[in-house]
Amino acid sequence: MKVHFALPLFAFALALPAAEVSLDFEIQPGSSTNLTYRVGSQLTNEHTEFPFQDIHQTTVAYSGNLLANATVNPSDGSIEAIEFTGGSIQTGNTTAFLSVFVSTIRFTVVFSTNGITRTASSTQLDVPDNGILDGSLHFTTLTDGILEVTNFNNNSANTTETETVNFANQTSDLIANSSLFLDGIGATTVGSTFESNSLLTQNYSAQLFCLIQVPTLAPDATIQAAGLPAQQRFRQRYFESGSLSALASYSIPSAFGQWALDQGLELSTGQEQNASGFPYTLLYALGLSSDAASLPLEFSDTTPPVARVIPPAGGLRFGIGIEYSPNLATVFAPINPNQIVGGASRLNKGNVNPIEITFPSDRTQGYLRFFSNP
Repeated sequence: MKVHFALPLFAFALALPAAEVSLDFEIQPGSSTNLTYRVGSQLTNEHTEFPFQDIHQTTVAYSGNLLANATVNPSDGSIEAIEFTGGSIQTGNTTAFLSVFVSTIRFTVVFSTNGITRTASSTQLDVPDNGILDGSLHFTTLTDGILEVTNFNNNSANTTETETVNFANQTSDLIANSSLFLDGIGATTVGSTFESNSLLTQNYSAQLFCLIQVPTLAPDATIQAAGLPAQQRFRQRYFESGSLSALASYSIPSAFGQWALDQGLELSTGQEQNASGFPYTLLYALGLSSDAASLPLEFSDTTPPVARVIPPAGGLRFGIGIEYSPNLATVFAPINPNQIVGGASRLNKGNVNPIEITFPSDRTQGYLRFFSNP
């Protein structure tokens, strides 16, 4: 019997490295904050403690995204470490008209925010503890938006004082940079869920949930009272307390995809062939390198003849199929399972036993064709 065969080749172990992925968390609908603005009730020298008179409270939405880099476990896709690298966390706009009286003088204070935007950063990679992040490692920086506070002296026509801050190039003593998340246990969690897979990738979603608090600054911010002497100022406070949830999708190489990357291959189907005509999926299934010129096939010239395929250490990485033709003029057909010592299960993924194929003793030649079943 004539068959194409080769001596067994070295089968290398496949160790998957941790995957590095970039995450773009999209903030989900329902993410919101309770926004509070207070204004002082008495004229004071700067920073003197007095009660506040009027208050604006409203709920506004969070929107935008958070960018992060993460280290992912290659076996289950779980997030092993994460750091935030940017994004655009937007606080919904608000406008409030408040009244403050000083003696018989009535002031109208107009407070407004438009496009307040923060970006996220981390001081180091955070290794979650059962999915819980360390809030002390993550921060926000104001990058855009307008904050404007105007007070009108209603006893003095056309007397106003306005302070406007553009966070693209200015800072404020009312709203400042802050921690991204609260430090409390369980205030921020990150998790992952398997979604689907393909020949080359495993696809996951990442979920981020966090409590957010933008604290009141100390000492209190102030604004000059319109039409009154210098240093006669209103005190102000700003506070956010809310939460956001965000989702990101990411992919990591499958075991075969990582093998292809390690071999320097750019594949789309895996059925692409090397220079010797072997499909890459078959080479992977048999634990071979991508440039292998022969298969781990032995032939014993016994009666009956036996062909033997040697699986890699750890077993077949994909199931394989074997077809036979007595001559190249005859169409190849699947090998009869009765000709496989131990049965057709020897062709399944994970099989570690040699695959022995017997042939009738009256056969003088034959051809085998191998393929993979990813």
